[in-house]
Amino acid sequence: MNADTAGKVYGDIFSAALLTELGHSAAFGGVMEKEEAQKWSWRENGEAGFNSSLNELLRMGSVLEKDGLLTLGGMQHLFEHSERRKMAAEHRLGFGRSFIRRIGSQCPELLLGGVSGSVSYNSSGPDDDVDILLITEDGSLWKVLANALIEARRIRKTHPDAPILCLSYCMEETAFHSEALSHRSRLFARDFLRLKTEAGFSLYRRILRDCSWMRTFYPAMFDEISGQEFAESEERRRERSRLLNTLSYVSIGGYLSIAAMVRNHAFRMEGRKHKEFRALIRRDRCIYESLKWKRLEKSFEE
Repeated sequence: MNADTAGKVYGDIFSAALLTELGHSAAFGGVMEKEEAQKWSWRENGEAGFNSSLNELLRMGSVLEKDGLLTLGGMQHLFEHSERRKMAAEHRLGFGRSFIRRIGSQCPELLLGGVSGSVSYNSSGPDDDVDILLITEDGSLWKVLANALIEARRIRKTHPDAPILCLSYCMEETAFHSEALSHRSRLFARDFLRLKTEAGFSLYRRILRDCSWMRTFYPAMFDEISGQEFAESEERRRERSRLLNTLSYVSIGGYLSIAAMVRNHAFRMEGRKHKEFRALIRRDRCIYESLKWKRLEKSFEE
């Protein structure tokens, strides 16, 4: 049942929003706290409207509740490992934050860095990567990526049991700003508002200000995050090295494209087609987009 259908069945937009949010969390293997679910599915009719819709969904079995946690009907098994997945996400978040701080200290061209993916949803499984978002100055993406890849490889060599770092969403500032203005989907808004920002709070706030369209999907969370005060570090002097960036793009970009093809082929041979992804590698971006994410986005827009 998609969100529009649910809204008609239950005669309440809160029901549609709540089912959508719980479905997205379930896709990451997670559940939602009741208070959190209310914020993410908030509409003008407030707490009373949410409670009314939730009680009706609970009565019908479309939503399940246990110890203040919510999930979709038929997904009760998610309750069993929710605390363990939350603790794993907290551990991976600290690991990802440390990595971003190190890249920021090496590369003044890094304008925004954060942890995304399942970790940002507070639900991480043993096989989940730590997804990293990096936004750089224009003309500096591949210079920063070169440093980040070397650092990720160093960590992997010295700490083989550490979580795998995935530089899954990396773009230059102008390209990302354009993408944020034009990619007006519920899933994009949710992922951006969920981002665990570690560096570049001023840019994050500026993008939020320019992308008020996100508020149409998540008014409560948009207002809450927009109103937060972030302590911004002292502005760093940024020196651009376009030649080094171009060389890094040609060499590393080509390598990553081939590596993505090889990895997708391995997934198909292993019968794990659900793990396949699309690598979008250009001069101003390096994005790994899972097929699962695209299916989720399409289902949310139906």
